[in-house]
Amino acid sequence: MGIDCFPIARALLLADEPTGELDTVNSKIIVEYLVKVNKELGKTIIMVTHDPSVARVADRILRIEDGIIKLALTPTEAIAEEKAVSYVDQLRARITEIETQLQQLDADFKAEKIGGDEYVEKRQSLKQIRDSLREELHRMGVVT
Repeated sequence: MGIDCFPIARALLLADEPTGELDTVNSKIIVEYLVKVNKELGKTIIMVTHDPSVARVADRILRIEDGIIKLALTPTEAIAEEKAVSYVDQLRARITEIETQLQQLDADFKAEKIGGDEYVEKRQSLKQIRDSLREELHRMGVVT
């Protein structure tokens, strides 16, 4: 009597900004290679990217804000959404949202709804996120 063998794990490739510092030509080469690995070898690839053209090659796109999945889209849905709102507009909207959260946090602290430690922790976190978003805009050549 033989023992059936079942694969315990499949290869999983994690790619964090694989085209982040590359020019268009080399970015395309990397993306084509990742697609080939996925399609021909059947390997799952999880990729983090801010580049919509890179994300469009995926079967599924997850939009994550502050560690929370906000949207799950197909590439077709992502393209339609991009046309409606540019990435720059999304970043600006998120910065505005954070500014509002900071004002509410200040008001809550002044009204003694939250304590000092919680206030400092939340304020630092929000400011760090806001500053990262501003840096992203700056990297893209957008003046804030």
